[in-house]
Amino acid sequence: MPSPNEYAAVRAVLDNYIEGSYTANIKLLKSCFHPDALMSGFMEGVLDVGTPQPFYDELEAEMSSRDVGEAYHAEIAFIHIADPLASASIVEDNLLGNNYINHFHLMKVEGEWCMISKIYTDVT
Repeated sequence: MPSPNEYAAVRAVLDNYIEGSYTANIKLLKSCFHPDALMSGFMEGVLDVGTPQPFYDELEAEMSSRDVGEAYHAEIAFIHIADPLASASIVEDNLLGNNYINHFHLMKVEGEWCMISKIYTDVT
């Protein structure tokens, strides 16, 4: 059974993801993802398969949700750990005007948790 410390470590990565998304802090976001991470999902019904780079690019191209004063809100919906693997979900409201459901796979690499994949969809 995973310890409370393991849940706290995974939660810290998820919290950094939320903060990085809200503030468009690309350095913080990149610290959450493994360098070879994948990111795929649906935006307005269109499939996007690839890496987190387009996400970073979009955040850099616009003012952050924080800077424009959006009522951004994110909640961690679940965390499941099967050491050295974890899965988690974050529900976001009003990130750059859109709502998302995100599912993550994390791995413990060299003693540190990182996101290895993210799948997402926008929701109305």
